[in-house]
Amino acid sequence: MKQLPILGLLIALLVALCTRTEAQVFTPPPFISIAEGPIKGIAKRPDGTLLMTVMGTPVIANATTRLYTSQAVLTMDQVLSTQRFPGRLQRGLMNGTAIAQGYTDDNGILTATHINLSPAENVIVGRLTQNSGGILAINRMNIKYCDDARMPARPPMNPFAIAIDIAGIPVGTSATGEGYYDDEGSFRATSVFIDTLVAPPLTTDPQVSFIVVRAVEQIPNVQKGDTLDVRGGVTFFHEPASLTQTIQIFRVDMVNGRRVETYLGGTIATRNVGSPSYGLWNFKTTTAPSASPIYGSAPVTIKAVNISPGANNAFIEDLCDVR
Repeated sequence: MKQLPILGLLIALLVALCTRTEAQVFTPPPFISIAEGPIKGIAKRPDGTLLMTVMGTPVIANATTRLYTSQAVLTMDQVLSTQRFPGRLQRGLMNGTAIAQGYTDDNGILTATHINLSPAENVIVGRLTQNSGGILAINRMNIKYCDDARMPARPPMNPFAIAIDIAGIPVGTSATGEGYYDDEGSFRATSVFIDTLVAPPLTTDPQVSFIVVRAVEQIPNVQKGDTLDVRGGVTFFHEPASLTQTIQIFRVDMVNGRRVETYLGGTIATRNVGSPSYGLWNFKTTTAPSASPIYGSAPVTIKAVNISPGANNAFIEDLCDVR
């Protein structure tokens, strides 16, 4: 009878030891972090990685970190460049804005999976107060277009993201500009959307466009996959009798120096009732987890192709904004 308590103690001890061993080998999920704010330091480390200071947070960018602006993927040399952006007094990206996402270690250092960079994050919304032969002002703010290769501007677009001829657009038309306010008192636009449906497109060839290209990065052990949200426009000039068009979506990756397009799915563009020359489409999907260094991460570039009859496989490619 007296042996039973001893046996119970031995069993409890074994359970405790097993539990302790399991606790010792347990690997917690990575600590996901985001730093969004002004860039106060950029330097190259001896090991070839970049060290950025974002709002006082040390951020490491290594060979696998995606470095990009709204318009271009950047190399480390472009991030380090001290060449001034148009109209700015600051050199390079210093005092610009970074959105860094990745994992923080016990010392508070963030190793980034991707960093969205810009000289500043500025938006202007209002109406055209000037249109002098295509030279625009929105809310009396002069609009210039950024011609820097690190963040090149798109041509002005209508609400369907189709490039248009702006020469005849009347003052008072509502408009939105995205880009940065420079040190010369001008707005350096990377994109301008004008709320007009009467301005002619720059070309009547079949076109497909992107309005939103966004993804949520796959996080190991936390999320089930990359959630992709793509929305865009399309022209109906080539098929005036059709009410719909078929769009295919691909991700574009460089694998061992070779371009690889992976089909993600299809969607239908629907003709707009009020503007029958144009239509809208959207595509959302969540991809499965993958251990692949390519497909296990959110896409860098997305491609949309119009495969409808007469569309001549019109396509567009653009960078994916990873959140």
